[in-house]
Amino acid sequence: MANLSTLIRYPLIATATLACMLASDADVYAAHNIDINDSYALHTTGSSIGSQWQLSTPLFSNNPLRLASRTQLPYAAKSIDTLVGESISGGTPTANAAAKKDKLDPKFNLQCASSVLTINAGDTATFNCNSRILDGFSGSLRLSLASSLPGAKLSHREINAGMPFTLEVPTKNKTQWGDYVFTLTAHQDSQLKQQSVTLKILPPGVQPYSFNNDEPMSIVDNGAVAQESEIFVPQQMSTFSLAVELAVRHTWRSDLSIQLVSPSGNVHSLHNRNGGSGDDINQIYKIDTFNGENAYGPWRLRIIDKAPGNVGELRNWKLHLDGFSSLPPGQRLLR
Repeated sequence: MANLSTLIRYPLIATATLACMLASDADVYAAHNIDINDSYALHTTGSSIGSQWQLSTPLFSNNPLRLASRTQLPYAAKSIDTLVGESISGGTPTANAAAKKDKLDPKFNLQCASSVLTINAGDTATFNCNSRILDGFSGSLRLSLASSLPGAKLSHREINAGMPFTLEVPTKNKTQWGDYVFTLTAHQDSQLKQQSVTLKILPPGVQPYSFNNDEPMSIVDNGAVAQESEIFVPQQMSTFSLAVELAVRHTWRSDLSIQLVSPSGNVHSLHNRNGGSGDDINQIYKIDTFNGENAYGPWRLRIIDKAPGNVGELRNWKLHLDGFSSLPPGQRLLR
């Protein structure tokens, strides 16, 4: 569509917008304030029905007649047939709304409240999940489950989009401990979404514990001896598994050598001058060196900087362990 410009001359000046509605074989009227003075050009854009008209630049000036009033001025009738051959442009709001609607992409996602759960063999794990809808997606979703552990089941096989559902995993005392991955699938026609969750199963009686030392320690540059930071474990328990989480700031991490020493004096190397010229150490180290040891007592982190020129700081470190505690359940600590 092109621009429609209709020239109508009157010895008038308009001080406000002149609005007219076109109707088939009907006269054009406008309500406006006028000051009779000059001739103006009348322009329009938009569709021929419901177009907005307004007065623009005067065509000539110095008309001696002047009048300020509010009136309804009947312009010369101009029918739809008369407009044939003249240019017209614009669009309707409904067309823009339709284009916006066409840009919507209705879809859905799967999301579970927890992606990892830890239980003891013999207990039951429950994952609470939901189907999230986007851009007006609707309809039913078919659910399926991929699992290597017998007995795992979904609460529903089909749900309406947006509904919650659960994955329930019962275990027995003799269930093999370890990590199990479950893959949830939801699909409707060509749309398919998946979500994986992990279940960590510990032997009966094993409990998870976490301890931390948040006191920063400056690391001496090119130190002569190792510096130590300590975490004390107050429980008498046999270590089943252990992990160390380190947060170290340093501008040349291959200067550093870091070891973990158990209460019994056994040593495990966590970091031994590797990493080149990279900055910092933010890592979790899973260790089986201390499995079976009594966790009670001081665990020491040894750090030494073995090269000059760069300095750093131990920001904090954590000890995560699973163990058989000899304390009653009510006295077990998790901190």
